[in-house]
Formats: sequence, C-alpha cells, structure tokens
Amino acid sequence: MPRFLWKGFSSRSKGNELYTWVFRRDSKPYETNIQNVGLEGFFYGDPQESSVDDDITEREQSFISMVESLRAESNDIRIGDEAISDFVIHLIVRTQNARKSMLKVGDCLMEIFKRNFTDPSKLEKMILGYVRNNPQEFKQSIEQSVRSELEKRGIRKIAPEVLDALVAQAMRQAPQLLGAKLHDFASLTHFIAAFVQKDLPKIARKSHLRALSEDVVPPLLVEKLSHFRWSLLVQQPNSLILGDIGPIAGRISEARFKAFLWIRDEVEQILLPISDKHLVFGSATSEVERPDSQMVNIAGASLSMDFYVAPINTDTFASYQNNIGSNASPFSEDELREMELSLIREILGTGEPDFGKKKLPS
Repeated sequence: MPRFLWKGFSSRSKGNELYTWVFRRDSKPYETNIQNVGLEGFFYGDPQESSVDDDITEREQSFISMVESLRAESNDIRIGDEAISDFVIHLIVRTQNARKSMLKVGDCLMEIFKRNFTDPSKLEKMILGYVRNNPQEFKQSIEQSVRSELEKRGIRKIAPEVLDALVAQAMRQAPQLLGAKLHDFASLTHFIAAFVQKDLPKIARKSHLRALSEDVVPPLLVEKLSHFRWSLLVQQPNSLILGDIGPIAGRISEARFKAFLWIRDEVEQILLPISDKHLVFGSATSEVERPDSQMVNIAGASLSMDFYVAPINTDTFASYQNNIGSNASPFSEDELREMELSLIREILGTGEPDFGKKKLPS
C-alpha cells in the first residue's frame, strides 16, 4: 500500500515523521513509523534492474493530491472524478496483498493437482472412469497403438479379424499394464508438483512485476467499475481502520465481502477507507446505502493477509485481530471442491464424477 494512504491513519507526528498503530493476528498492537508499515525490501525489484518503483511513484502523484483534497472534506459529497476508479484499480493490482493472493491461487491449484495426480489409486480410478465413459475412444486409441506396434515390426497388412483379436487382448491387458506404470508416473507428478510449489513465490513475484512494469490493467476490473457512482462518506473521527487489502468489494445488504481481484459475480459496492473518518464508497446503483463503520472494519480485517492499521489503540480496534485472514483466501472450500469436481468431470468426459467398479469394455 502506498505510504500516503497510511498517512490518513496516523496516531501522532514527530517532526516530519508520522506514526500509526499496527495490529497483527498473533502479536500485541504496536506503534511504528508509517515508513515501516508493510515494508519489504525490493518489493518492486532491484532499482538497478527495474524502473517499476519509480514508475509507480510518478503515477501516484496525481492520486496523492486527489486523496488529500478528499480528506479535507467535512461532509458527505458525490465524487465525479473518474480518477477515483483508476486509483481503486491501481491499489487492487499494486499491493503485496495482490501478490500473496496470486500465490494462494497457485497453492490452491497445486493442492488439487497433488490430490488427484500423485496418488496411484486415484489415478487408476480416474483413468478407468474415463475408459468406462468413453469406450469407443479408448478402443480407437488401443487399435492405433496396436497398428503402430505392428508397423514397427514390419507388418503393414493384417486381416480385420486378427486385428480385432489383438485389440481385444490389448484391452484386457490394459489394467495390469496400467497398474505397473502408475506408481512411476505418480512419483514423477509428485516431484513436479513439489518443484513447482517451491517456486511459486518466485513465479508470483515475476508475474506481478511484469504486470506492473507493463501497466497491465485487467479488462474485467475496468468493465466492472465503468458504471460505478462514487461518493465520499464522512464518519466520526477514529472510526475506520485500513487493512492491507485496500479496496473491499461486496454486498452491504448481505454483509458479504471479498477481495475485488477475486470477485466472480456482480459487484454492488466498493469500500475504501482513506482516513480514520473518510470512506470512499462506490455503488453500481444510484442508491447510496450507508455502511456501518464496524462492518467495514471487520470486512477489512478479515480480507487482510497480515495486518491492519488504526489511528489509536482501543479494545474495539484490537478485537478485529482475530478476524485477520479469515476471509483472505481467493476461494471458499465449496468453490475449491467445485473446481476439483469440474476438473474430474472434464477428465472423465461425463457430467458427474463416477469412480465405480473397475470394469473395462470387453
């Protein structure tokens, strides 16, 4: 998150230095210089090799003046500046939270892969299920293999009844041959999965930096925000916290929120605290349903990966610590299960996963 955003949640100043309270899940709240909040060395790459940090700093100059002018407001106002949409998208794609979310997606997909492709018994069931649901395709594949083997032996012409007999024999032997090879195959896929998973942080970092260096803005994000109406809602001082998530997407009427990057249905509202009392509010409709500050804070904490900041240390603000990360996963358990079932259905070539009896077509 850019430091000028933390500035709106400062607890005190000392000369030119600003401080804020940081709340992490498993530690006591502590006050620190905003320069130290969410700090990661070379987050945007080595300055000697990349200009991403400088490019982002330059891009944010216009956002700084916009945010500071909004913080000077003492009453609710309608925001007509299109730059607010650009700012929201900028925060969505530039943060550490976005990078960690990319990493979590990779981890989720690799876990699905490992559960289904590194266990010989599951592999066998899956292949046999595919064979059972696609008997003609399996038979054609066996026939092609038999013909290829015969051609290697110099046999190019063969009576149809002999070919049928050879194909039938090969199909009967397939389960035994399959079982003998699957342990080796499962070991190989397990090695591949472990290798890829170990490199996922590096992959996520490179992908994120490439997107930032090319100023890539996902078209879906732009489309979802293109018709939003924006307002500034002014709360009581010391009402709001700011999580490392940045913008929050969801439905206030249902108290359902998600990281905007992973919203897979229509977005109704966008919430972005820019100070302890100023909330940027985007709505897909003309109606402005004023959100409760506590709801915003709980949503921000639950979607944050690591921490949130606040201008003061109170029992109320500290009570949100147990929520940190509780809703930070890009996918719910139900969504992950559906992804896994969809993968299995696709492999089996059927509408439903079916691992019944091991019976090959005769």
